[in-house]
Amino acid sequence: MAQVICKHCKNKDEKTFMVKGIHPKGYIHKTCILIFEEEQKQKEAEKVEWSLLYDYLIDLHRALNIPPRNIKRLRELKESKNISYKLILDAYRLCEDKVNWFIKTVLNDENNADAINKVITLVINSSLNEVFRNEQLRLRREEEIRNQMNDDPKEERREIIYKKKQSVANNITAFL
Repeated sequence: MAQVICKHCKNKDEKTFMVKGIHPKGYIHKTCILIFEEEQKQKEAEKVEWSLLYDYLIDLHRALNIPPRNIKRLRELKESKNISYKLILDAYRLCEDKVNWFIKTVLNDENNADAINKVITLVINSSLNEVFRNEQLRLRREEEIRNQMNDDPKEERREIIYKKKQSVANNITAFL
């Protein structure tokens, strides 16, 4: 049989172990399909997050577009800190009043690359750590809840049975 290269894992193998049409550039292993589809979902979610952040920045700076060097800085920030664009957007939203004041008073409503870069620095210094810490706490809480949910089925679940109080004669022995 003919041998082809899997476009996902880059290993060479026979066509019988491959599927064509799932990967846009050619063949992919049957075992690589699930991993490839999961990566595609993650990329699509990242594109949506980036789009939301970009639109927010356009509105915030009242600009037609964001300069490429600022885009590069935001991408480097995401990669170096291993955070999502959603966290960066949350950091902007957390200090929105401070950013608006900074843009109006310090930058005099400028929206050039240097001004946007200064705002990015302001957001990093003022609220990114707080947003990151809150996200870590949220993830920890979710993990604790999942662990508790996984532990509970092992234990016996006891039903609460409510018993109607029986009427007692009106004498002092009922209180003892």
